[in-house]
Amino acid sequence: MKNYSTIAIIALLCAACTHNHAETDHHHHSHTDSHVHEHGTAHSHDEDEHADEHKHAGEIILHDEVAQRFGVTVDTLRTASFHNTVTCSGQIMPASGSDALVAATTDGIVDFPQSVAPGAKVSRGSAIAVINSQNTSTGNINAAKAAALEAAETELNRISALYKEKLATIAELNAAKAEYARAKAEYSPAAATGRATTPISGIITELLVKRGQYVTTGEAIATVASDDKLTLRIDLPRRHYSEASSFNDAVITLPYSGRTVRLSDEGGRRTSADALPAAGSASSYVPVYFTVSRIPGLIPESSFTASLIGSKRNNVLTVPLEALSEQQGEFFVYEQIHPERYIKRRVRTGQSDGRKVEIIEGVNPGTLIVMNGATTVRLAESGAAIPEGHSHNH
Repeated sequence: MKNYSTIAIIALLCAACTHNHAETDHHHHSHTDSHVHEHGTAHSHDEDEHADEHKHAGEIILHDEVAQRFGVTVDTLRTASFHNTVTCSGQIMPASGSDALVAATTDGIVDFPQSVAPGAKVSRGSAIAVINSQNTSTGNINAAKAAALEAAETELNRISALYKEKLATIAELNAAKAEYARAKAEYSPAAATGRATTPISGIITELLVKRGQYVTTGEAIATVASDDKLTLRIDLPRRHYSEASSFNDAVITLPYSGRTVRLSDEGGRRTSADALPAAGSASSYVPVYFTVSRIPGLIPESSFTASLIGSKRNNVLTVPLEALSEQQGEFFVYEQIHPERYIKRRVRTGQSDGRKVEIIEGVNPGTLIVMNGATTVRLAESGAAIPEGHSHNH
C-alpha cells in the first residue's frame, strides 16, 4: 500500500509545476495509485476521496467483494405468519418403561471396560462390567457352586446306572435328581464369567458404582436408557397456563452444541393434552411433555432451553436470529441504504421461536436488511481488521 503522505506531496509538487509540465503531470495522475482499503477491498486513492465526499455520519462501508467472501446477505423485510412462543427450560428423561438396570452377577470387585461411560451406546447382551470374585474375603462362591453342580451331576449319573441294574431304589434316584436340580439352580453361568450384561440396547445414563468397588450379587451397577424414545419435560411459566393447550410444538436448543431442533421435524409429538399444576404444588411452572425419537445430542437427565410454539399470528415482521446484533443490552439490525453502504438501526424485539425473532419497532416492511453476516458488518462499523488470510493485500 502506498503511503498517503507520499501521494499528498506528489500532488502538491504537481500543483506547483508550470504550464509546461501540465501534460506530464496529467499523464502522471492518469495512473491510479491503488491501495487496499482497511476493509479488505482494493480500490484507487481517487475512489477513496470520492467515497469520503459522499459518506454521511453513521454510514458503514463494506465492499461487495468482502461481503460475498464473508457470507453477508441482504433481503427485503416482509411480514408473514408467526406463532406465539414462550421461552422455557426443560429436562430430558427416558421415555416411560424404556430404561433398565444392569445388576452384578456375583460378589466381587467391579471393573468397567474402557468404552463404558455415561453416554456410550451399547447393544443388548454386551458387557457393562466384569466382576472378579478372586482374592476376596468370601472367595469365589460361584466356583464352589460350579463344583457342587459337577458333583451332583456325577452322582446322578452313578445312581441312574445302578437303578437300571436294579441296584438302587427309585427314592435314591429321585433324591439324586433333586440335588442336581438344586445345584444347577444355584450355579450361574453368567457369574462364572463375571460379566454383567445389559438386557436392552440403548445408552448408558449412569454408573452406580466405581471401578474397584466391592459389589454383591444382584446389586445395581449401571442404568441403560432405550435408544428408541425420549420424553422431554418443558416447564411452562404458570402465567401462560391459559394458553397451555395451544403449545403443540417446540424448538429446542441442544445442550453443549447450541444446535436448534424443531421437534415436529423429528417426529416429536405432545403427549399431554393439557398442562396441569401438580396437586398442592406451589411451583411457578406447569409441565408440558413431548415424546421424540432419540436425537444425537439429547442426553437423558440433561437440561435444555426451548421455545414452545403456540397459536399462529399473521402479518408479523421477523428476522433470523443471525440478523440481530446485541450491543450493551440493546438490539440492532443493519440496513443497506446504498450499494456497499449500511447503517445501524436500533430495534425492539418481541417473541422468538428459537430461529426467528419478532421485530416490534425500529424498521418497516420493505427495508433492505442484512439477514446473514451481521458480525462482519459490525466489524466494518468498528473499523476492525478483516481476519488474516481473507484480505487482498499484495
